[in-house]
Amino acid sequence: MRTRFVPPNAIYWFGTDEYGRDVLSRLLMGTRLSLTMGVSATLVSLAIGVPMGLAAGYFRGWIDEALMRLADVLHGRSADHDRSARARGHASCPLEDGARGRLCLYSANRAGWHAASR
Repeated sequence: MRTRFVPPNAIYWFGTDEYGRDVLSRLLMGTRLSLTMGVSATLVSLAIGVPMGLAAGYFRGWIDEALMRLADVLHGRSADHDRSARARGHASCPLEDGARGRLCLYSANRAGWHAASR
């Protein structure tokens, strides 16, 4: 293993680890899930928030009030959840089973579709 612990150079920009693996490629592979979750949560929040805001702005009146009160309630609920989770010493994500679909929907709520509708 001649590539063990190679310092950063033109071939291995971040060097190599104890097994001779390129650290940069491993870092990029590790960010896939984080980037996927961030982008998907943003897209879901925009897919919900933008049409809701457009409908509220177009129809106005009681529809606007009802949609914006719903957004206000959900915005306050997520803030209350964060406060109570921190008080208990828990992370703010209530999911422990790693279900990606529910995590994506929870992340969309955390990303603020209700803010996008404003």
